[in-house]
Amino acid sequence: SFTCSSTLKDHQKTHCQEKPYKCPSCEKRFASTKSLKKHRRLHLENGAYRCSDCGKNLTSNSALIIHRRIHTGERPYECPDCGKS
Repeated sequence: SFTCSSTLKDHQKTHCQEKPYKCPSCEKRFASTKSLKKHRRLHLENGAYRCSDCGKNLTSNSALIIHRRIHTGERPYECPDCGKS
């Protein structure tokens, strides 16, 4: 399951879509410009939303809250196409 519904929607795109958008800073690829823009903030706002458990930088406070689910084990969303969680 996934930590949030938007993550599930982004995952579902991987079943039928390439990742044509590349980050010029780290060359990570994305399926949408929205995802790329959100990722780019990591490079611009380094450390603004840092996880106290693992040190990962996030793009917003809401992303940090969702990220913390990794440490708590909460994964409420599952892909209906492939069952990935």
